[in-house]
Amino acid sequence: EAILFFNDLMVDLYSGTSDGIVEGVVRILKLNKLSISKLIGIGTDNAAVMTGVNNGVHAKLKSKHNLISLVLVRCVCYSLQLAVVTAAKNCLPDNLECLLRETHNCFVFAKTKDLEKYTNADNPMKILLLADTL
Repeated sequence: EAILFFNDLMVDLYSGTSDGIVEGVVRILKLNKLSISKLIGIGTDNAAVMTGVNNGVHAKLKSKHNLISLVLVRCVCYSLQLAVVTAAKNCLPDNLECLLRETHNCFVFAKTKDLEKYTNADNPMKILLLADTL
């Protein structure tokens, strides 16, 4: 038995729909002389096109290719993030996640020049005043 990671293999998809992706999966297996009947599982992100119960890639592979016991492994990182958000919903302020996300985005999408301005060791920027938000 072998484990095939599609990260290393590429085929052009004719469509980003579940039908197009299923066709791409079948094509890539054929190109590598692998039988689709031996497919036992797929790992995907949590997008509906991949995991949809009726029309997702997983559902279509199961029904169109008689893969009744095909295992779906969802993205662990995203699933964990959803679990943490749900668990923390009643514990943390609603705007905390937004604040953290926007702070991250500010630095990720900032131009290098702007980032250097904030992190300059010779003349570091200081918080002038803490705001009382209560």
